[in-house]
Amino acid sequence: AAGGFASAGFFFAVTLAVAGAVSLGDVPAPSGALGVLAASMDRFSKWLIDLASLEKDLTLTVILSTLASTVNASAVLARLAVQALYAASAAFYFALSLLVEAGAGKLMVAAGAACLCAPRLRRLGPYLIFSALAAVAVSCAAARAIGDVASNLEFSYAPFQNPFDLARIGEAVTGVLLGKIVRDGYRAASALIAVSVGTAVAGAAAAAASAAAGGFAESIVNRLRL
Repeated sequence: AAGGFASAGFFFAVTLAVAGAVSLGDVPAPSGALGVLAASMDRFSKWLIDLASLEKDLTLTVILSTLASTVNASAVLARLAVQALYAASAAFYFALSLLVEAGAGKLMVAAGAACLCAPRLRRLGPYLIFSALAAVAVSCAAARAIGDVASNLEFSYAPFQNPFDLARIGEAVTGVLLGKIVRDGYRAASALIAVSVGTAVAGAAAAAASAAAGGFAESIVNRLRL
């Protein structure tokens, strides 16, 4: 029992240290990250709707209908990257809501601490604790990266008011909108790669730390027995 309480106290100290490090870094708190992710999803959905509206208006304007295929080809990377970031935003939003708002993260940490007190479950405890910490930390960090992309998207589009809207037609014909779409695609793809690599690295680090911490808990208990 003393060994279980000692190892549980150690992991609670680690939890507080990780929480303090996250709060000191340039990462939004879970409540702020939820707002950033919600705003990002709204911006990504508007971006996708604007792109569809542009293609629709070019198709309806008979003389410019051939440009619709040009826009579609130029927006391949941007469309895929923005759609992927939209899905990632929804996934991280769900994870934070479940772990923080619904209290699943606290339950996982408490269950992990309880497992540390049982000899047969002692190695399972660190996995529950570190997986909850890693999921919250990664979601908050990803929210910052995704929010930066969403706030810096250049492309926006208001539908043609009539087939003779020269300002809108001029933007489409001169390629001004295409340049914005391509730049948005580069930003979105770069952020998507960073979030994907960061999530993979954090998952591997959490798994390695959990395995090492399980052995550390055993060593604490063995030393107390001696």
